[in-house]
Amino acid sequence: MKLQARRIVISPETVEMIKRNLRLLFSRQHIFKTIGGILFLIFMFIVAFPPDMHYRVNRIRRIQPPRSYGPQGDFHRRASELLFSIEMGDLSEAEILDAAAELDRILPLEFDVNRYFTILDRLQMEEGYVLDYRYRLSSPDGNPVLYARKENEMRDYSIFGPMRSNLKEGADAYLTHIKTDGTREGFVQLATLHLIGANFYLYWHAFYDDLDIYSRIPATVKFYDDEVEISIFIETFRAWMEIYTLRVKRNFPHKYVSESQRKVVPRLKTVRL
Repeated sequence: MKLQARRIVISPETVEMIKRNLRLLFSRQHIFKTIGGILFLIFMFIVAFPPDMHYRVNRIRRIQPPRSYGPQGDFHRRASELLFSIEMGDLSEAEILDAAAELDRILPLEFDVNRYFTILDRLQMEEGYVLDYRYRLSSPDGNPVLYARKENEMRDYSIFGPMRSNLKEGADAYLTHIKTDGTREGFVQLATLHLIGANFYLYWHAFYDDLDIYSRIPATVKFYDDEVEISIFIETFRAWMEIYTLRVKRNFPHKYVSESQRKVVPRLKTVRL
């Protein structure tokens, strides 16, 4: 038996009623209520159905060490002395191991950042490399700095360097050794790692670079011939909301190209430490 196609017929009265209601909704008297209702529905949709990265960002935050770090005593001087003795090359192999063990003890280096890859499952390290971090330290500030090293290579105990690791020389120290699966989600995970992978154990003025990701707002990804651009909404020390944009090479190695931050909702007051 053949099914006959059924036509849905809308009467002229129904069409006029729809037009009349639409004109009423978008009239001057009701336009703000209508826009507010639409924005409310969008907000409720985002709350009810957050993107996959929302759960991954929350899991990263749960395994990370505390955001704040307060060094005890004059360990900056002691760390400088140990590092200087290692770099001078006058120590025996056993003495170098002892100095490295003491640096491990006095610097906050116990967290294994390779645990991120159990959450960011579209990323993997280049074969033969591991992700690691050193702790950059000075008297007024301190923060972790991500880098990649060979599996059998001694970790970097250097406490010197620029305050931010999100600069090209710092970014390429590990981004060029991390592979993505080439998908949109893979590059979002790469940008997420770049943003909050070292966002822990911040000491004093390093909090100027503290941030949080608005993970309920989907990231945007644009693919170009040989580059990828990822934009994520974040909250920073200077603004309630900014759009952070990272640009990397599309093919492995994913070399850093550029990054930028654009304020969307600035803070009303400047906070000073």
